[in-house]
Amino acid sequence: MNENSQNGQSVVSTDVTIDGNLETNGSVAIHGTVNGHVTAAKLVLETSGKIKGNIKADSAEVLGHQQGKINTQSLTVRAGAVLKGAVACEELVVESGAIISGKFRVGTK
Repeated sequence: MNENSQNGQSVVSTDVTIDGNLETNGSVAIHGTVNGHVTAAKLVLETSGKIKGNIKADSAEVLGHQQGKINTQSLTVRAGAVLKGAVACEELVVESGAIISGKFRVGTK
């Protein structure tokens, strides 16, 4: 994925750090750092991305580092991702090579 906003998707570039909450009704791709909570319809935390805070989204894909709670319908944790915290989701996919730790509740939000 390139770092340019496309198809209405918001992008947090690698050189951006947000200290505070990030909210959108659409999609967001995070290549940079967010120190705060993220709310979005669709979230992609890219390989270079870091979130220290909670995630609330309809769907989330984690390739980078996340520490905090995740509440989502569908969560995919890709190889190389690091996820630490409590997760509540309907669907969970974890690829081999992902590092996950915390409390997981799958099947009921």
